[in-house]
Amino acid sequence: MRILLPFVGYAFFGLGNIYFFSIASKQIPPSVAFAVWMGVALCGLKIIEISFYKQPSSVMDYFFMAMILISIIGLKTGKP
Repeated sequence: MRILLPFVGYAFFGLGNIYFFSIASKQIPPSVAFAVWMGVALCGLKIIEISFYKQPSSVMDYFFMAMILISIIGLKTGKP
């Protein structure tokens, strides 16, 4: 039973990722959707590491997370 719950969560969230990514790919180019998806995931994981797992962080960590988020905004609002 201990192994079943993480597996069910992994399957549920994996299918959710595929579904929401496919919706995003209909609205914006797939390359931009993937870049946004990965940037949000990376920043989210870093915030979880710092918040819940008490990993050490530095000003540079926050600087580069801000740069990722600024890049995402630039990709979504940029004009060709």
